[in-house]
Amino acid sequence: MIISPWNVRGMNDPLKQQEVLDFFVRNKVDCGAIIETHIKAHSVNAIKRRFFQRFSLVTNLDFHPGGRLWVLWDSSTVTLRVLQGGAQFLHCSLLHIATQRFFLVTFVYALNRASERLELWDHLRSVTVGSLPWICLGDFNVSLSSDERVGCMVHEREMQEFRECLRDCSLEDHPYTGGVFTWHNKQDSCPKWAKLDRLLANQQWFLNVPSTVAFLPPGVSDHASILLTVATFTRMYRPFRYLNC
Repeated sequence: MIISPWNVRGMNDPLKQQEVLDFFVRNKVDCGAIIETHIKAHSVNAIKRRFFQRFSLVTNLDFHPGGRLWVLWDSSTVTLRVLQGGAQFLHCSLLHIATQRFFLVTFVYALNRASERLELWDHLRSVTVGSLPWICLGDFNVSLSSDERVGCMVHEREMQEFRECLRDCSLEDHPYTGGVFTWHNKQDSCPKWAKLDRLLANQQWFLNVPSTVAFLPPGVSDHASILLTVATFTRMYRPFRYLNC
């Protein structure tokens, strides 16, 4: 099973819409989040019919008019239900049909202002997880430490607020391959890099869900895409047997 969030930095151009679809098809994405679409409500259905007909779709347009977050899924392989939503997130349950693996996933596109992100941190703290595996992924618009920023201003208070949220939620970075920096301003004269995108998981995820994470080159965007691969096998433990010698 493949889950992939990607900040595409606008998707009104049909060429970029095709690029995003090609990415989904090439990587066999079962559930994906398209972040920062800039697509208004009146255009959603037409774009879905033309490019994403095979996918089911939910957006957070009810919470923010800017077309900030789309979540798409292949209903033949996964079942998704939105549990909570807001201007900066969609919190969902996800069932992989073939393996009956069930978990919680929160897709995030945080607002630019630190004061606005405080509401997101409070929402994440309020999520009811219980003993279920939980992942939280997307563009958080803030780094965890100064080491994750080059050429960018560092605001220690904002990073501390983010660290406190992750501590309270018992979330931590999933190990990954790929570059540390997930965003680049693509300006040769004044280059800037930062780690703004991440995939976080709780201990129940690490204990129960075999998975790998890769950060891929940004392509048509200024953000790296995230590719989460969840193993579709069920672990089998062989009983110990003595050998007759």
